[in-house]
Amino acid sequence: MDVLQWAVTTIVGIFGILIGRAWQKHDRRLEKDREIYSKLRNTLKITMEYIREESFEGVFSWQELEGLNRFLHMNEDPEFFFLDSSLEKMRKDLVQDAKIFMHRLGIESFRLPGDDKPASIPQSHDFNDLEKWKQLRDELNGLADKLCVSYNTIISEGRKRL
Repeated sequence: MDVLQWAVTTIVGIFGILIGRAWQKHDRRLEKDREIYSKLRNTLKITMEYIREESFEGVFSWQELEGLNRFLHMNEDPEFFFLDSSLEKMRKDLVQDAKIFMHRLGIESFRLPGDDKPASIPQSHDFNDLEKWKQLRDELNGLADKLCVSYNTIISEGRKRL
């Protein structure tokens, strides 16, 4: 009986140690993901509010988009990723949408003189073809909307999971 009791106690103890280690690993993963989520949210919050409200058909501020540049720069760090595979996919989608938006905006806009780094999309009267201008305006605003959806998705899912 003593041997059986010793064996059961030992097995239960080993099982408890394994569960504890697995739980600690889970906690460390969760903590890392919370850290990445917090950096992402804090870097993009103000910029995304600006993008959500701005209509990209005239003058806008590059300075207000600085958070997006910082976010893209942060993503060059090989340690800036989520361990949760679903959140990581959402982060990659957000990065892709941000790159496309910034690239297209950079191609289609031009800098204006001023300290607050204003820029402008060519105005409708600068285009010979009003339909082309409308198409450009709709494209830029569509890219901005897609970027906002990606951001909203990762923020809401992050809140649920973390």
